[in-house]
Amino acid sequence: MLFHNKTLILLVCGIMIFSAVSGCGKRRKNIDETKVLAKIDNYNVTVQDFTEQAYIVLSGRRGVLGSMEEKEKILNNMIEEKLLVQEAQKFGMDKEKEFVNEIRKYWEQTLVKLLLKSKADDLARSLSASDSEVLDVYNRIQVKISADFVILKNKADAERLSLSGDKFDDTAKNLIEKKLIVDHRVGWWGYDDLPAELEYILFATPAVAVSQPVFFSGRYVVFRVNDIRKEETAPIDELKNKIRSRILKRKKETLMEEWINGLVRNAKITIDKKLLEEIEVNSEIE
Repeated sequence: MLFHNKTLILLVCGIMIFSAVSGCGKRRKNIDETKVLAKIDNYNVTVQDFTEQAYIVLSGRRGVLGSMEEKEKILNNMIEEKLLVQEAQKFGMDKEKEFVNEIRKYWEQTLVKLLLKSKADDLARSLSASDSEVLDVYNRIQVKISADFVILKNKADAERLSLSGDKFDDTAKNLIEKKLIVDHRVGWWGYDDLPAELEYILFATPAVAVSQPVFFSGRYVVFRVNDIRKEETAPIDELKNKIRSRILKRKKETLMEEWINGLVRNAKITIDKKLLEEIEVNSEIE
């Protein structure tokens, strides 16, 4: 999945501080900066475009951007942003008075913000939250779940852990030793503590049981529920308006993500992965 709302928003905001950081790094490999790294329909992303964006991402820390996974994440965000700019231009938003008055220098980033707001407003008008949905969320609010939260690299290992039963701890330890587990933490989880897809799986898993693997953001997640406890909450009549607003917000976020993913699927995108792998970005100040 290429898109993540918070990541994209941070990316857009990050452009605004570009002038403060663009000269702070150095490229270690002698790569032609005019080379085309990716094509999005009729638009090209060059090595220079990528490295300038990478400096912004690295501006809060020191070190070298060497991980292929991290570089792909930056590039994917750039692709999504460019698609949003193109979509906004289709609607003529780059000619609207609000747009012209608000920006000059950072027009593409402002277009993205205006498009996202416009699309979110359109989606909000078609959404509703039923009383049964409000009651379902209210029931979740009254529960806290103690669980192992395990992120794995591949499906086979996730299925193995999911079927491990009483041998869960031994299996997890073995997978950790083989570096096949990305993260493993134990904690108490409640409503809205996790992304909706993961929350659904967690709350559907009985006490002292292990969940089925769920594919999420390029990895596989497995839960083991250790304990479930009741939480004291206010009466539903006092919370229903707040709950209804949260349900609508989640629905809107889901539809926005689906819309963005549709733009990505329908665009003609090619990426030179070999060239991407060769790029190094060093945030050390000379």
